[in-house]
Amino acid sequence: MMLFLKQIIVNSIFWTAIGAIAALVAAGGILFAARQITFTGWLRAQEIFTHKDFVKAREDILHLFGYEDHISSRIGEADEE
Repeated sequence: MMLFLKQIIVNSIFWTAIGAIAALVAAGGILFAARQITFTGWLRAQEIFTHKDFVKAREDILHLFGYEDHISSRIGEADEE
């Protein structure tokens, strides 16, 4: 049994396979972390755009361009019916 274990430990193919598996696990971890960062960024942007101060500032700016409290849709009345 010890001889078999020693043959595995000194075999370069074994360590190459271990390295390849470790690289795949690391790549998966990096992809997972990148997706989490992207999702966290989306949540932060959503918090900013729905914050009451931002909404108020956006309303003030839209009033400067002639928009009133109700902005009509691009669909005409005939289309809505």
